Amino acid sequence: MNTSSEDNSKLSQLFYYLQDISLELQADFAIIGLVEATLEARGFDSFIEYEGLITTEIKSGNPNTINTMAKVAFHNIILNICRFAEAIQKSGCGKLLRRYCPNSQIRFNKFISEYYTDDIKKYRNCYATHPMDDNTKDFTPRSELISLCEKILGISSLNNLKILDFIRFLKRIHHIDEKNPDISLVWAIYEMSLELEKSGIALNRV
Repeated sequence: MNTSSEDNSKLSQLFYYLQDISLELQADFAIIGLVEATLEARGFDSFIEYEGLITTEIKSGNPNTINTMAKVAFHNIILNICRFAEAIQKSGCGKLLRRYCPNSQIRFNKFISEYYTDDIKKYRNCYATHPMDDNTKDFTPRSELISLCEKILGISSLNNLKILDFIRFLKRIHHIDEKNPDISLVWAIYEMSLELEKSGIALNRV
């Protein structure tokens, strides 16, 4: 397939942006694994501290930081879902994806339709990246944050959150035992590089 330098440059920029997302998602999975290994039988009962408690153990080894590591990973996953969707939808690469890596485009669009939900976008906009809700011009109430988390993770109550709930949520995005690009976003991004190379695109980070 004939390619142009402009096509090579644009698709290279897109791919490496997506690869950065992939690496961060893999790191998020590793963080969740560390939290699981550290907590062991002690449970996972304060994933997000919405009870209004004041943390007084501001010191090395603060036990609250272990659960908060999971929250950091959760927030990063939320942000990267949004980054991914917006890179695909707003980069102006639709025609190029259709021409050079149509299988990847199908996978990416399917992922976006399943994961780039209104709940994800609202949680990002009213808490993860901004302090105020655009509609109310105020901080988002605790009850609404809990409701959003429950919807995103697909659980009935945040009080019953288990580490396996996180694994189920993450598995469609990345799981160390899942290498099917139709299931794992991380592997779908990798497969994009192979599809582009077969189409004559020489990936080069500029």
